[in-house]
Amino acid sequence: MKERFFLFVVKNFRESPFHEVFQDPLSTGISFSRKERVTIQVTWLASV
Repeated sequence: MKERFFLFVVKNFRESPFHEVFQDPLSTGISFSRKERVTIQVTWLASV
């Protein structure tokens, strides 16, 4: 199913956005890196 998978990437949002389409992105030489972010959310509730 590699030939049926496409990745649509939009770049340069701030100035002049443009897009690129990659068919079978794993074989195109794109380097992927994992970035992980932890978010702490605190919510306060009160009943009167």
